[in-house]
Amino acid sequence: MPRSRVTLAPGVLVPRTATTTTVARYIAGAEPVARRALRQLHAAIRQAAPDITERISDRIPTFDLNGQYLLYIAAFRDHVSVYPVSRGPARAR
Repeated sequence: MPRSRVTLAPGVLVPRTATTTTVARYIAGAEPVARRALRQLHAAIRQAAPDITERISDRIPTFDLNGQYLLYIAAFRDHVSVYPVSRGPARAR
């Protein structure tokens, strides 16, 4: 395993915090297959919401819209995941 990465769980490789100060650096440090998918996701997110704010939170890219968490993305060895943020559990009716 390269020294520039840290394993969070089996198969989950994330660039170390020192190299992940921006979303661009996070994407650049991802595995090649994941990097391609992250670039596509990043472009789609920016196109869909040009005013979105991006940052690294909990070592992964976080996207906020109007001061609210919107979604997270994360790189794995050969895929990426998208984690949308909900407003909480739905109320029973």
